[in-house]
Formats: sequence, structure tokens, C-alpha cells
Amino acid sequence: MLSTNQITTILKEQFSLECTDITKVIGGLSAEAYRIKTSNGDFFLKVYDKQLTQTHLWIENIDNYMPLLLWLNQNEKLRGKIIFPLTTINGNYRVEDTNYVYILFEYISGTTIAKRSLTDTQVVELAEIMAQLHSCSLDISVISPRMIENFDIPFCDSLQDYLAGDYAIAPEDIRSILHPCMEQLSMKIRTLQSTSQKVKQMNPQKVLCHTDAHGWNLMQSDHLVLVDWEGMKLAPAE
Repeated sequence: MLSTNQITTILKEQFSLECTDITKVIGGLSAEAYRIKTSNGDFFLKVYDKQLTQTHLWIENIDNYMPLLLWLNQNEKLRGKIIFPLTTINGNYRVEDTNYVYILFEYISGTTIAKRSLTDTQVVELAEIMAQLHSCSLDISVISPRMIENFDIPFCDSLQDYLAGDYAIAPEDIRSILHPCMEQLSMKIRTLQSTSQKVKQMNPQKVLCHTDAHGWNLMQSDHLVLVDWEGMKLAPAE
């Protein structure tokens, strides 16, 4: 169990920040989140539990998207409209101990859009953020290969292998659910595989994409702010 003392120590030793208050807040699916109050202002701390199997993919991607986030914040038209990450006193993007990985951001004072419909003003603000993001001129060499969309569909290969192998010895309740869908599943797999190959051959133009811009990743401060950039990719604008 993560303690406030652990957080206080991490922030003091790694970021030279003296905590005056720590409050756990509602975060996303990938990590726990805390509002950190200090004499230097408020900050937003994300903490990834390494013991949870689903978090390893998010952790692996930190060193890929955090440098890009800092780079994007140099764009005057994006600064303040996207979340701003802080580096440690040694210039690192994350802090890691035996059980947790920590990353720190400036705190955004506002409310999450969540399921509410966007107003006309918010639609325009989001469109402006996307337009700036998609028009960024970026040397592709600074982007990790894993952040470039390759149109692979590995889940289809895994599903196809399962249906051809382990399905036969799967529990009865699983087979009873899948059996009526076997023909349709096979057809959909073939369609996806064919589409994947066609798109690869088209080689569409790629731009920087957030890939997860929905209400739960939008916050209304004095303007709209787009958060949670873990899924950022170089991909078609669509």
C-alpha cells in the first residue's frame, strides 16, 4: 500500500518539492492519481502499480511520449491546452522504486467533461488543438518505432491461433458461447487481415495523434485542456 510518506519523500528527493497536502483524486484506468499541494503551487501525480499486469504497457510507453509532450508544449498555440509534464532534478521523466512508477504534471484546475456534450465553444477549442497537433512538423527520427502506426492486428493472429487450437479444450461454457459465432469470427478475422494489408500498401500520410480524445480525457479550465497522452502515435489523422 502506497503511503503519503512515500509520496512526500519521492517529491522532495526527486523534484525538490515540499508537500503541504496530498489528496487522492479520481484518475483513469492506467494509474492512481493525486493532487499535490506545495509552496510552489499544485501538481498532479500519477502512480503506476507495477504489480498490476495491465499497467506494464503504460509504463513501457512513458519514455516515448513524455519527451514528445515536452516538445509539444514549446508550441505557443498548444501550451496550456495540453498537460505539461515535469522532469526530476536529474532530468528524468519518471521516478521508479520497487513497486511503483511516478510521473508528475502541472495541476489543471477544472472539471472533467466526462459524458457531457461539448458546447460549440469547446468543439472549436478541441478542433484547434487537433489542428495544431496534426500540423506539427516533427523529425520522424525522434519518434520511437513503437509509436508509429503499422496497421498490424496481433489480436487477430492470437484469436485465430486460439480458435484453431486451445478452443477445442476450452471449458464448455466458453465453447458454448463461441460455437454459434465461429463462422462469423473467422470471416471478420479474414476481413481485418485483408484490410490491414491494403492500408499498409496505401501508405497514408501520418501525423501526430492523441488517439484517445474523448470526454473523460478533456478538462474544462478557463479553456479546454486535453490530458492522458499515453496513447500518442504517429498515425493517419482519421
